[in-house]
Amino acid sequence: VTGVVVESLPPVPPSRLELPVQYDLRPALDWLESEVPRNIGSMDKQMKVNDRTKIAFAITREPFQFSFEGRTITISSVLHYEGRGWYNPPVLPEMNGSCGTGEVRPRARLILSVTGQINEGWMLWAKSTVKAVPLTDTERDQCEVTAAHIDVTSKVLEAAAGALQKELTKVDRQLRAYQLRKQVEGVWATMQNPLRLTDSLWLLINPVSVRFLPPTVTHDTLFLQAGLEANPRIVGGARPAASTNPLLPPDRSEPPPPELLILSEGRLPYDVAEDILSKATSKTKIKLGRHTIRIRHLKPTPLGDGRVVVALTVSGAANGTLYAVGHPQIDSMAVLTMPDLTIDAGSTDALTGALAWLASGDRLTQFLRDAIKVNLAPTLEKARVLAEKNLNRELAPGLVLKTTLTSAQPAGVWAAPDALVARVIVKGHGAIAINLYPPGAAPNSTGAAP
Repeated sequence: VTGVVVESLPPVPPSRLELPVQYDLRPALDWLESEVPRNIGSMDKQMKVNDRTKIAFAITREPFQFSFEGRTITISSVLHYEGRGWYNPPVLPEMNGSCGTGEVRPRARLILSVTGQINEGWMLWAKSTVKAVPLTDTERDQCEVTAAHIDVTSKVLEAAAGALQKELTKVDRQLRAYQLRKQVEGVWATMQNPLRLTDSLWLLINPVSVRFLPPTVTHDTLFLQAGLEANPRIVGGARPAASTNPLLPPDRSEPPPPELLILSEGRLPYDVAEDILSKATSKTKIKLGRHTIRIRHLKPTPLGDGRVVVALTVSGAANGTLYAVGHPQIDSMAVLTMPDLTIDAGSTDALTGALAWLASGDRLTQFLRDAIKVNLAPTLEKARVLAEKNLNRELAPGLVLKTTLTSAQPAGVWAAPDALVARVIVKGHGAIAINLYPPGAAPNSTGAAP
């Protein structure tokens, strides 16, 4: 049979792996805590409000607390403050008054919000806002100099918010300058490279797309539960070429249930199959009536159209070679067989004597079908255990592959030009955990985080 040999095995559905991303927020929070002063203002420094009004204030800030909802991180702090106001009326002498100068001082809540989004080009966009509001609407948290009609509360809160807004401008600028796409492309390239499992066994993750899910925050860590769609394969032989799938825009659709499907391939070269089958059947005797024949040799050869011809050499009552043709199959129990194997009609017509008589019976055909059986189940289980052992590893600093393989199911077998190729789908669950750190804050790194 001539022409191009077309693989007949069905395609394997894509895998959906969990892609949990962890980002250590503590360095960023420590930076913000250190950049925003704990004490703002001074009672000795007067601020001019207008031509007749001046105020002075002093603020003490509690440590920042933060929360996360959707794409917005909220950082808040409680402010304790005192204030004094001066009012110079047109005719009367200057009046002044104060509040919060005793043990009980008014309080306010300072709220900082940073909303971030990853756009279609994998660039980070951020917008920050800040506001300060009284902690309660009671008199306890108001600072108003009644005699001079000066609302110190609003002036103090405007000053506190303004001081932080200057720092937020720096935050927005740094976030927008962060090389997110470069970081993602680095991880993407790592996942495209073949991973060595053993001396001649390789894993290709073959990433296709990345999906984002709503983020959460626990303690000081941001968790982004992303998902990866991939077409992983385990291949044998020399180191395969890296996959070259482009980095697509983020997928924001609803995620299907995660499922890991690894396509594993086992190749049985025809000369190896010849050796296995010949050793298993050599010296086998078959009685046909009063005649006995001995099996000497079995040799499989591809025909090029998905079929395999098996040359059967016999001796005894008949001497010579018979040819049988059939399609290789692998059943649900991982047994390689040729259930439709039949003595070739063309070769039968050319036979004479005892060999022709031998080929005309059904018993020899059944013997061949029973003889050509290779149980691959133990090999598949060993391969599953070996794969799981090697598929839990660090791919790169901060990039960890975690898998649990539950089963290995045959997908099919086909007669390639050089070998019988058995395909197996290894099922389970997989995740690639990504631990990100601000620049300079990764373990074993030096320098302060910007």
